[in-house]
Amino acid sequence: MSDTKSTDKRFERIIVLMKKKFEQHKYYEGEQMLKTLSQRMINQNKYEQASKLLAEGALILMGHKKTKESVEITSDLINLWKEHPSDRMLNTQRAKLLHDLFCMLPPNDKQSINDFMRLILEWVNEMKEKLASDTSMERHKQQKLMKQLDVDMMPLYQSYGVLLWNAKEYYKASTAFVRVGSVNKMVDMFAEWSQTSPSQERPFYITRIVLQYLCVGNVQQCRQFIQSVCPRDDLRGPSCRHPLENFSDLLCESIERKSVVLYNVVVKTYQPLLQIDPKFMVLLQRVGNHCLGMPLPRNSGGLFGNLLSMLS
Repeated sequence: MSDTKSTDKRFERIIVLMKKKFEQHKYYEGEQMLKTLSQRMINQNKYEQASKLLAEGALILMGHKKTKESVEITSDLINLWKEHPSDRMLNTQRAKLLHDLFCMLPPNDKQSINDFMRLILEWVNEMKEKLASDTSMERHKQQKLMKQLDVDMMPLYQSYGVLLWNAKEYYKASTAFVRVGSVNKMVDMFAEWSQTSPSQERPFYITRIVLQYLCVGNVQQCRQFIQSVCPRDDLRGPSCRHPLENFSDLLCESIERKSVVLYNVVVKTYQPLLQIDPKFMVLLQRVGNHCLGMPLPRNSGGLFGNLLSMLS
């Protein structure tokens, strides 16, 4: 017990000393101390202490507006989590830390934001790929863990989506908003997006968003989005809508029914129109794979490749 207490006290002293270095604006010295001590702890299998040290350092550096240095420490932290002997997954506590760090990034520092999000999205990508390829794990457990990953990441996805929206990067914002728990922000963003663009572009925006929703298997919110922006008119019929709006509606219906036959008919019928935008066919392949189990062609970028499409 006494050894544990003395170790804890020594660890707290290290953090105090590190904080002093940063308060004295000796950032390079503080960062090198941080990296050296954390690596020493990892070598001694003290992963939890090393994780706490790196997290504290990243927050302090971000608080001092040393964003580039904080992103570097965050990279070290994620690499530590990847090597952790007992817990290599994202969890609620880790996701909250990453969200807190993101919210401290200056909104106009696009490079640091991009570097920070790339670190996280590539890690999430890796975790999902490993879960999907783990043949020893039951399918329902894989799905449960993937869903929990998405739930833990929702606050960060939403904050990133809002940042992209404010920067008028609507398409990239939509790839973030399809992963949050509400369709409201997507509908509001779409309204602004369509108002600032030529009217003939509106159906293409709808289709891109619908495909993004289905790529992540978010069928319920996909239907809510369609009903909000291009609802069916049972009296006038489908002719009152743009063909791409009808396509989006029917595609969502094919996924709701889990009908490969209907999916293929819809895609074949609207293919001449879909080929106007090269992204449509790529996204459709991912929709078919994720929602209906259809095989992906080679060099498709993988099932989770569209995660990185939200990077600015």
